[in-house]
Amino acid sequence: MDTCLSAATTPIQSALVKKGFTNSLPLEATLALDRKRAARTLGISTITLDRLVSRGVIRVSRATRKPLFSVRELNRFLDTTMEGKA
Repeated sequence: MDTCLSAATTPIQSALVKKGFTNSLPLEATLALDRKRAARTLGISTITLDRLVSRGVIRVSRATRKPLFSVRELNRFLDTTMEGKA
């Protein structure tokens, strides 16, 4: 399987391609996104992202000074909240 963003295979990869991040590192090389980029990738505001975190819907890493959102966690969130999924 191709590992570049042009071969979008996950919801996050598709969102990054739509947002114009085609010149970024391959998503597999990006383990986590900062708050602003995570919100932008999901297509929501940072305030909405903060609310999802406070409700426990999205987990965040606070290992650094700034919160980090793992790509795996964002994909999990999208997969579990998709409508019509059996």
